[in-house]
Amino acid sequence: RDFDNVKIVRLEKNYRSTPNILKAADSLIANNVHRKAKSLIAENPEGEPVELLNFYDGPQEAGWIAQHIRHQVETGERDWSDFAIFYRINALSRSIELALLKHQVPYQVASGLAFYERAEVKTMLAYLRLVHNPADRAAFMRIVNTPARGIGKKTVTQLVNWTDREGFTLLDAAAQVAQHPDLKARPIKLLTAFAEMMQQFSLADSGSVAELLKTIIDRIMITAPWMASHEEKDQQRLANVEELLTSAKQFDREFEDDVSLETFLESTSLAGDVDQLEDNSGRVTLMTLHAAKGLEYPVVYVVAVEQNLLPHERSLQSGELHELEEERRLLFVGVTRAEEKLYLTQTYRREFRGQYLHTIPSDFLNEMELVRIDLIDQEFDPTASLLQFAAEPEEKSESKLISQGFGKPLALPPIMTGAELLNKRANSETAVQSFTVGMQVRHPRLGLGTVVDLGGSARLQTVTVEFDSEEPPKKFVVAKCPLQPVGIH
Repeated sequence: RDFDNVKIVRLEKNYRSTPNILKAADSLIANNVHRKAKSLIAENPEGEPVELLNFYDGPQEAGWIAQHIRHQVETGERDWSDFAIFYRINALSRSIELALLKHQVPYQVASGLAFYERAEVKTMLAYLRLVHNPADRAAFMRIVNTPARGIGKKTVTQLVNWTDREGFTLLDAAAQVAQHPDLKARPIKLLTAFAEMMQQFSLADSGSVAELLKTIIDRIMITAPWMASHEEKDQQRLANVEELLTSAKQFDREFEDDVSLETFLESTSLAGDVDQLEDNSGRVTLMTLHAAKGLEYPVVYVVAVEQNLLPHERSLQSGELHELEEERRLLFVGVTRAEEKLYLTQTYRREFRGQYLHTIPSDFLNEMELVRIDLIDQEFDPTASLLQFAAEPEEKSESKLISQGFGKPLALPPIMTGAELLNKRANSETAVQSFTVGMQVRHPRLGLGTVVDLGGSARLQTVTVEFDSEEPPKKFVVAKCPLQPVGIH
């Protein structure tokens, strides 16, 4: 605009990655229309194919990665520092961290904190610690005004000084603060209310750690402002608290006959102690895709390449092309961090943010050149070649891979969102009805369901679905809903 004789120079030579990795990256990012077109030219040998690993659930995914890394280091093929694990949101790091600790794999969380060191997680654990031990001074100090209750620092200092003089615990002092000689009516009322609230929380009444934690979350409403926010950092905080709830549910299942708040708190403490591991040759690096730009590693794992995680659910709900393209660009960044070997992972079902739901593979996977490996019912075997578990090659134009049940992935006809079907209908007078009563559909969050009613017409057409998850029937506007038809009863 401002200069004559402008020349565009495309920086297309890539000295980092193998041609196979670049082919996957190119075929992915070519779907972004708001970019200057270019093709990456590799300077390295062809290398191994990009592999999509399909697991049953998150623990199998994390455990397999940890064992895979450890085996390569033990055999002398790699050093710990050769590996990086990327994820779209911070909350996904918890299961990976636990698996790495279990298999004695040293790691570091780059550009962020380990899961149990994050502020909102530490706050919720402090509530549990104070329930378990009312004399826990550090826990009391952390949560007495978190979330904000109007209890100021001066009031807390006066309470601490009085406690030290009288020999109370801080929680006992808060319960008896009406006897304080100097405090005014408002701080007395606030401290008394806090003490009464804490006295109502108990593992015995809740029956499980998860129920106790959920009761506390609901009562203090710590997540309410984050749920109403569109800021990325607030959504990350919300996801972290909900992921802590997932960890509590997993703990309850594991210790069903002997649920103990003390044992749960000990497990979270051990999980946060990364420094206990030996560190002879660096550490495996964990980070979000946002933090990965500009870095490079010989081996990269990008986990949870699934709808609503990558691309993130907000980009799908917004309907804005630029948001979806930003999600694709994030995956492109992760893919092109790999120098020699790249693994993408997905699961059949994932327990995440307090819910156990079937997953939908990311649409991005159908845009990439990769080999699909089914490990759903496979134990980790260091002697096995992954290619022996490879699914049959598929023509991307004819089929789409989805995970179903415990068996091998099934190739099914391409599925469309409700909006895509409506647009198709609008462009063809002979197009069939978008949805039919009895059709089985999948919702990214609510899972599988059955169409029970249709209404409206054209762009105001509605579809009512009864979900297997025992949610009440829900009505959607077809043009805007994320429902995907997966078959007819």
